[in-house]
Amino acid sequence: VEQARNEAARRVKLAFILAEIARRENIQVSNEDLDKRIESIVQRSGKTKEEVQGYLEKQDLIFGLRQEIIDRKTIDFLIRKAQIET
Repeated sequence: VEQARNEAARRVKLAFILAEIARRENIQVSNEDLDKRIESIVQRSGKTKEEVQGYLEKQDLIFGLRQEIIDRKTIDFLIRKAQIET
């Protein structure tokens, strides 16, 4: 139980940190970003774009998908800015 609690706390902290970096760096999700992500789901699922989009909207998953994209873009930003010391 303690390990699960610690992991949950770590994930919450990470989410807040990524959100703050995204805010400060003005990292956003464009409609094109969202369309590309939905298209990748379409390719993997074998469903039509309309079916996938309808499901995502019906299940209220668009916000989570947008957040996933922002997190990925923020992590990519951090990797590009990272300075590796050897």
